[in-house]
Amino acid sequence: MKNFYKKIIIILFLAGIFFGMATVVLAQNTGLEETAGAAGLLDTGIDNLPQLIGTVIGAALALIGAVFLLLMLYGGFIWMLARGNDQEVTRAKNIIISAIYGIIIIVGAYAITYYVMQALGVSGS
Repeated sequence: MKNFYKKIIIILFLAGIFFGMATVVLAQNTGLEETAGAAGLLDTGIDNLPQLIGTVIGAALALIGAVFLLLMLYGGFIWMLARGNDQEVTRAKNIIISAIYGIIIIVGAYAITYYVMQALGVSGS
């Protein structure tokens, strides 16, 4: 049990060093803000309702993509740790297949909505 606590302490220590270094790097002025300003990429103001809806849909799709990735990883880990147990392998397969069905449904719904909006002439994002 003490070995487990030592590993946790080492991991937390290394994570602290990593995040501390990341803070130092992010605090440096690398000139990216000036470049983005010159390219016109810093203006994130939302002017109308279609832009707001597009932003919300984009954020929701990013979240759904992250959930899909996590479900795939979870199913993969369950499968790897099944050790030949048929019930665990079946459970892992069901998780992976359900995640794939879910992402297909979400992408299909987005594609249909995008097509309909373009056909109606509504300018989205």
